[in-house]
Amino acid sequence: MLGEKSNQRNMAVFTNNENAVDFNETVRHSKWQSAMKAEIDPIKRNQTWELTNLPVRMEKIKVK
Repeated sequence: MLGEKSNQRNMAVFTNNENAVDFNETVRHSKWQSAMKAEIDPIKRNQTWELTNLPVRMEKIKVK
């Protein structure tokens, strides 16, 4: 396929802007609350992790 001319040169992506930008915005929407609950429930049920205090001089891992 390399070297072939593409018929898709002028593609456009259309999207609605329904994705929340940050956590504070996210928690206000019931669909995102449901999605977060669906992810956290099995973690709690399976006891995958436990909440603990961060040791001195350690930094949180940032996630998006």
